[in-house]
Amino acid sequence: MRRRFPGRFSPVILVDAERADAPEILKHWAEEGAEGVRLKVNTRSPGKDPLAIWKAAAELGLKVSCKGRKTEDFADDEFRKLIESLPSLTFIIEHLGKAKPDEAAPYPIYNKTLNLSKFPNVYIKVTGLGEICKRPYPFRDPFYIVEGVPPFVKMAYEAFGPSRMMWGATIHLAVRLRDIGTRSVTWASTSIPSAAKRIKNGFWARRLSRFSSSNKSGVDEGKRKRKDDTGSIRSTALPLTAINFPMLGV
Repeated sequence: MRRRFPGRFSPVILVDAERADAPEILKHWAEEGAEGVRLKVNTRSPGKDPLAIWKAAAELGLKVSCKGRKTEDFADDEFRKLIESLPSLTFIIEHLGKAKPDEAAPYPIYNKTLNLSKFPNVYIKVTGLGEICKRPYPFRDPFYIVEGVPPFVKMAYEAFGPSRMMWGATIHLAVRLRDIGTRSVTWASTSIPSAAKRIKNGFWARRLSRFSSSNKSGVDEGKRKRKDDTGSIRSTALPLTAINFPMLGV
């Protein structure tokens, strides 16, 4: 797909990091066009160097989409130390850092995750509102009208800014959670006054255009022209389109 549509797709792969040859496998797929890899925040390589897979990603210029099971995984000091040790590696915090809807204000655990924004190589994905709150019943129209939304998206916006926030579709959870990532973007643009204009004008994750170094199609991945519902032309930011392949080996 990436070869067929150069500059339009950015494959993110999975590798078995427990294999001793995982760094070599990662190199193989990077040569095949992979631009990112998904790793758990606590992933460690076997052998003498527990950070071998992370260092390989950095050397290959790959971006790492970081998966965690709970908020504490991202807030853990070991994750912070990992980021500190690899300043050239791009880390992407998935699922809004697994913010917990039941964490009491002032959200000390989530704030510890947001403190990672001090590292310029760290980004955060904003996914569906269904991950941080329940949609009220009976349902309302428009869909994104939700009351009692925790301030997690606003907090992430204030910590990272729009240029380091990514849209996450959460499409695999859409049925169970009754929400997809587009709703959180719509909600943010209507609920966070300081964000509304910047999102509308395409500043949401504008720096994602730097993620692909092989755009030969002449398409500016950070900014495109589209027609809105009224037929007028508007600028929009394009999120990184990630294709998650199954666990890959050679």
